[in-house]
Formats: sequence, structure tokens, C-alpha cells
Amino acid sequence: MNDQHRIESLLRKYDSAAPRYTSYPPIPYWGEVTGEEVGSWLEEPPRRPDASLSLYVHIPFCRNRCYYCGCFVIISGKQEPAEAYMESVYREMALVRERIGEGRTVRQFHLGGGTPTFITPQSMTALVTR
Repeated sequence: MNDQHRIESLLRKYDSAAPRYTSYPPIPYWGEVTGEEVGSWLEEPPRRPDASLSLYVHIPFCRNRCYYCGCFVIISGKQEPAEAYMESVYREMALVRERIGEGRTVRQFHLGGGTPTFITPQSMTALVTR
């Protein structure tokens, strides 16, 4: 197979829409989360209920603005807003766990948004152990 055929083959193989890894929660939605909304975001039952998971947690807090950053961030010197945010994340995690079940293997875990080290070590521990 020559280079042109390989390129065309790759283009055909990967020419499909795929969700962004940050597509949960849906980009236009930021606010209180209820079980009903989680259910609508996760409408389709998993094709394989035992399949592994890839997780993305958006932590939108930074002490300073980076000029190259395109993420939604909250610039703050105070820890309290981040801790309140993390409590919401924990509640949402419980809603999702209730919907998809427990015991799934996490293969990838991504932190993004702002500066994940803005949260306390205790919050980071809670995030990865809940």
C-alpha cells in the first residue's frame, strides 16, 4: 500500500463525529444538577455495563489568569468557592454512579479547566476515592 492509499484509509477510518472528552456535562449546561438531568445526559444504557470508564473533572479555579488559556475559569484567591464547587462535584458523581452502577474500572482520569492544584489535598483525595 502506498502513502496515498494509507492516508485515504486513515481518513476514512477516522472520519466520524466523536464526543469531546469534556462533553459531560453538556457544554451549554452549567447549573444545579438533578437525577433527571443526569438521566437525560446518560439516556442510552451502556452497551457493555462492565465497560471501563474515562473520567474528566473540570476544576475551574485559578489564582491568576493565563493569557493563553481558553478554558472557563474563575480567578480567585479564596478557597471557599472551590470547596463549595467540589461538594457539587461529589453530589454529581453520586448521581452518575447511581445511574451507571458501581464497580466499573476507571482507565483514564483527566483533570482540567483551571489549575487542579487550586483545590486542597483533602479535596483531591475525596475526588479520587469517592
